[in-house]
Amino acid sequence: MEDRKRPFSRQTILKLNQKENKPMKANQLTLAETQTDTSKESSNTNIQKQENTPAKPGRFSIMKFFTKPEPKKNKILIVDDEDLFRNTCSMILEEAGCETTSASNTHEAMHLMESSPADVVLLDVEMPDEDGLTFLKRFKVCHPNVPVVILTGRGYDDDLMQTALERHASAYMSKNTDIEIMMLTIKQVIKQQQQ
Repeated sequence: MEDRKRPFSRQTILKLNQKENKPMKANQLTLAETQTDTSKESSNTNIQKQENTPAKPGRFSIMKFFTKPEPKKNKILIVDDEDLFRNTCSMILEEAGCETTSASNTHEAMHLMESSPADVVLLDVEMPDEDGLTFLKRFKVCHPNVPVVILTGRGYDDDLMQTALERHASAYMSKNTDIEIMMLTIKQVIKQQQQ
């Protein structure tokens, strides 16, 4: 039977050499040790590569724990049949840091609320398919906690305002209201709803 050479660990070779009082040669490393040395080198280069390369999307990144999350944007649904008013109002609100969606009729507004709920609804009183106050009553049955701000082009109307508040509108405003007052009203409505 042929005598096979088994690779010994470095400690075993040192012990054997100490018994025989032989100094250990530099080339007496075993195959297992050379493999572990090369694997250490390759793992070191892998670590260096990982440190230099940015985290890929979907991979765990420790930076997630140190970055502040962006504040949640308030989502506002604008329900008005006038394209110009909807687009202007949407642009102003988005510049103020809000997220907006818009609907040109009450049917579309209900559909949008089901698919992508808003935090606040700006509702025009005079809509082509349904009166705004009638829609308000129906809307509050489905979404009782969503504040609705009634908008009107008529100016200040005491009876209209009273009916809107009775049907649980959060605020009543003229379309000609200064934009700063409109923004302040929307902020107050959101703050009241969050309390």
